[in-house]
Amino acid sequence: MPEELSEYLQASRVSRDGCCFVDNAFEGGAAAQTWDPLAAKDAVHAAAASDTGDPFCKYPHWIRDEMLSGLLLDAGCGYGRISIPLLEGDPLLRVLGVDASTEMLGRFHEFATVRNLIDRVGLVRAGLTHIPVRSGVADVALSSAVLLHNPYEGAQRIVAEMFRCLRPGGKAIFVGAFPNRWNASGLMSALYAATQGARNGPVRSYSRSRITRLLAPYAATVTLRATGVEVLPKSFLSASLPGQHRAASAINGWASKAGAIREVAANTGIGVSIWDVVATKA
Repeated sequence: MPEELSEYLQASRVSRDGCCFVDNAFEGGAAAQTWDPLAAKDAVHAAAASDTGDPFCKYPHWIRDEMLSGLLLDAGCGYGRISIPLLEGDPLLRVLGVDASTEMLGRFHEFATVRNLIDRVGLVRAGLTHIPVRSGVADVALSSAVLLHNPYEGAQRIVAEMFRCLRPGGKAIFVGAFPNRWNASGLMSALYAATQGARNGPVRSYSRSRITRLLAPYAATVTLRATGVEVLPKSFLSASLPGQHRAASAINGWASKAGAIREVAANTGIGVSIWDVVATKA
């Protein structure tokens, strides 16, 4: 890790271990137990649910317009699925990537090294409910497809930590973090998650009002972006009918591109697939 980036860490809490720093109090927990084996097998498929072989095929291009140059805290960075394209597009950007998985951080280091970006990257193995980064140092805090796998209480603690690390006026960006409650998948997720207690893993769905309440204590402004439309779920809980996944992908893809359908979904909140969010710290 470059010396410049290590200065943003809470020095008393971390020690160097190979290509990254480690939170001395972090014991791995459920997140590491879940993601380390998956990443060791296929990090790209595990984090991006993609079989294309392109680790950045699901990069959300809209995010570039929301970015601020400076320091990006990537909370749950994985292998750098979003951070690496952002680094390639902005030579002034620096990234602190925090993740529970040693395997994911190793892949991030490999991808950044091959692309000659490693001199602007610092990696930290830690949990997200106690991020060992100093308060008020990040210009942007990003989290992609992390909060949805945490119980609501855990998500609240992660959000609080992300905003603690942000400077006033900095941005918190949440990509793929908030599956919509008001579609078939969201309703099924809510029913299933209600039986799972505080277990990490099951998808939690969110209404717009729940997202707003989650961010209200920390944010001066909150903007919700409706991403995708779901007409047909890809599965019923953990089971799919023959051909259901393919049919759902086709139908939902069509609906997501149909302007009138997309507008109605965004206005009513019904049928939106994911709420992506940009919030500015007060």
